Formats: sequence, structure tokens, C-alpha cells
Amino acid sequence: SSDLDALRIVFSGFWDSATMSRYQQALRQRAEAAGGMTSVKRVLLDLGNCAIQSQDVIDSMQKVIEHYAGQISEYGMVLPPSPLLSMQMKKLMLPWPISYFESEDEAAAWLAS
Repeated sequence: SSDLDALRIVFSGFWDSATMSRYQQALRQRAEAAGGMTSVKRVLLDLGNCAIQSQDVIDSMQKVIEHYAGQISEYGMVLPPSPLLSMQMKKLMLPWPISYFESEDEAAAWLAS
């Protein structure tokens, strides 16, 4: 809906370049449908069921985040169980305001606030 101000994006498994391309295409289609701007101000990135990703996928995620950074006021992230992926994602998110969560309940409360 046009009044949506918070969005939860769930990542799971291992992403390859084809998966990342489909994700980027879905984002483009959503942006076009919304007239190029999003009303979403807070985004929760849920990596609770995500595997360690290749550097290519991490780089692509960074490009997506950079593209939308001017429109998003705050990010939240459900940290993955992998310490290595947690470290990758924390490094990726350094430039942006973000809250990290260990549990689904904490993340849901943040998203609803």
C-alpha cells in the first residue's frame, strides 16, 4: 500500500548471482509501481535463516542499500546464526543507521514501533 512505512525483507539460504538478479528485478518493479519513490522509511533485514554469502552477493547487497539509502531513515537487522555472516553484514551496514536484533520478537517490536 502507499502508506506503508516499514518493510521486512526475509533472506534465507545461499544466494547466487541469479537469485540476486531476481531480487534486484523485483525491487525495480516495486519501485516503478510506486512511481520511483518509496514511502518505506524503516527496513528490517531478516537474516535469521541466511547462509554465509559470496563476496559478489555482499557487494550486490551493498549497491542495493546504497541506491535506497537516501529514502530509508533506519535499518534493523535480525542477525544470522553465522558469526562470519554477522561480521560481513555489520561491516556492510557501517555507513547507515541500524539496530541489530538477536531475536524475532525484538525485531518485530522495533518494526511495529
